[in-house]
Amino acid sequence: MSTTPSAADLSQTFTRAAQEMRRKAGTYFATLGWSVAAVRFMVTLESIGSGARMSDIGTALGVTPRAVTALADTLEGDGLVARTPARNDRRTTLITITPAGWEHIEKIRQHNVELAERTFQALDESERTVLMDFLHRLMSAS
Repeated sequence: MSTTPSAADLSQTFTRAAQEMRRKAGTYFATLGWSVAAVRFMVTLESIGSGARMSDIGTALGVTPRAVTALADTLEGDGLVARTPARNDRRTTLITITPAGWEHIEKIRQHNVELAERTFQALDESERTVLMDFLHRLMSAS
């Protein structure tokens, strides 16, 4: 006879599963010389839109302006992003994705798809559908 897992057990297991996926992704990105922070920056910039203000990137990432500047410096040095002053406010710096940056993002996407496929291959189609439903319900719960 099995017992129903507690909410704490479910939360802990869910968190560990998400951490394991992040760890696997981070390990792969490290083999390419990419930090997890740089990958998050690039994915966030793509999500916000190339040409985003540095302050918007920082807000989306939940990091300080100093951290955004440091990441932008590194990524600019790697040729993945470019800085430009905003036309209407020269005090504002916009970050755009370079052609090399778009190639970088495509590699990130490809790896994330491959990792997801490997991770969720243990589930059949109906289990994936149920899991997706559960996840949506959990995200909308208060």
